[in-house]
Amino acid sequence: MSNYRFPSKPAKISNVLQAAMRAYRIDKKILQYNFVLNWKEIVGEELSEICKPQSISGETLFISVPSSAWAQELSFQSRIILGRLQKYLNDGQKVSEVRFRVETPKAS
Repeated sequence: MSNYRFPSKPAKISNVLQAAMRAYRIDKKILQYNFVLNWKEIVGEELSEICKPQSISGETLFISVPSSAWAQELSFQSRIILGRLQKYLNDGQKVSEVRFRVETPKAS
């Protein structure tokens, strides 16, 4: 028989996940993309259905759009997007440029 004793209270799954993410050093990587959860607040509900954040590389945010026309339209709003984005970035994280990638829908 083992000497292991169960803790008196069960651990919260969020605490277990946070500990695992810290142990595998992925917590900071995930936090870097926290803004994705707030994408509607950053670009607005209508635009959040049209454009999707893809990645951050260096200080550049890449956003996928369905056409070059949308890329052009959103490029006029890039300063507004950057301004709203700052609120959702981690300490020390800086994004100073937005680039748009045209992603054609995949045929089913």
